[in-house]
Amino acid sequence: MKDYCLKFQAYVCYIDNHGKLEARAATWQDQRVTIKKWERICKRNGLKKGDRLLCEIFRKEGLVYAVKIHVVTTTS
Repeated sequence: MKDYCLKFQAYVCYIDNHGKLEARAATWQDQRVTIKKWERICKRNGLKKGDRLLCEIFRKEGLVYAVKIHVVTTTS
């Protein structure tokens, strides 16, 4: 996030196949950002250790307002 100078709104929407979920974004002292309610996203998408995601970041006027979650599946 720091490499791209991303700034987050106080609340950010997760967007997935189940709809939208608003969550609070918090910035740590070292400028790392955490977005709450990640566990709910994992549960409602049935994610397990080793699953892969692609997170699409949406910005408006320089502020991140949403993160779209894409679950990446592979066939063996």
